Amino acid sequence: MKKNILKFISAAIIITSVAQASVAFAEYNPDKEINVNEQSTKSVDVKNSIIIDNKIIENAEIIISSEDNITLFPVRKVFEEMGYTIEWNNDTKSVAIVNLPHYITFTIGIDGYTFAKTAPLKLNKAPELIDGTTYAPITLLSEIIGMDVSVDENNNLIINTEALSEVEPSTESETLSENEFSTESESSTENESFAEDESSADGENSGDETSNEETSAEENILEANAKVVSVNDNEILINDVEKGEISLVKNDDTEIMFDDGTQASLSDIEKNSNLFVQYGEEMTLSIPPINNPEKIVIFK
Repeated sequence: MKKNILKFISAAIIITSVAQASVAFAEYNPDKEINVNEQSTKSVDVKNSIIIDNKIIENAEIIISSEDNITLFPVRKVFEEMGYTIEWNNDTKSVAIVNLPHYITFTIGIDGYTFAKTAPLKLNKAPELIDGTTYAPITLLSEIIGMDVSVDENNNLIINTEALSEVEPSTESETLSENEFSTESESSTENESFAEDESSADGENSGDETSNEETSAEENILEANAKVVSVNDNEILINDVEKGEISLVKNDDTEIMFDDGTQASLSDIEKNSNLFVQYGEEMTLSIPPINNPEKIVIFK
């Protein structure tokens, strides 16, 4: 009887050991892939963060304005993460956000945001400078640029750049530019007609030689109409004596020369330089306005 009991116990032990080994072997799978991100996110409670295309931006949080309960985001952190260049003008407290064809501008304390050629648009909240960091309402991302933006239940700002839509410039500003150009053209035509009549009254001595002399004389009496505030890459911030601050963006058609007629380049333009600027056809309604000049003359 005892021998049967011992045999039974031994058999039970063996069966139990085999079963445990089978379970352990069944749990081990060398080909199984472990999602580290999935495991880590389960143990991290993310709140008040900024997430761009499923990536959490380090050391960046949104702020809820206590005055009007509007959500603000740190401008530089977010836009630089998305590949934009941020330009800060300390004199005017203005910001330019560039990633062509996107060109967004605004000024601290002013509820007016521009996109390319648009007139300043209001978002019911002016940008703020908080502890040295520029914050703007999240509607700058959604309504001005057209990004897919949302705030989740943990108060995280979710930005999806893959759904970014192209925002066309406002037709209002384009129409204004066309009207301005039309007015300039009409004025120019009247002046040309007047000059022709005056020339006819003087006689028939208005050949190419006389025309060249008049052009040369006109170039010699050019006077500076602007002073350089700053120069950055291909952009020049000037202070026009009549128009105020204007941002000049040089293009391939911009002619740069010295006042003696010799050729010059952008590198010859320095801060506080006196310039004569012949503006291009279109002037944006941004702050400051942007123009592609036809000619820049540098006074030595």
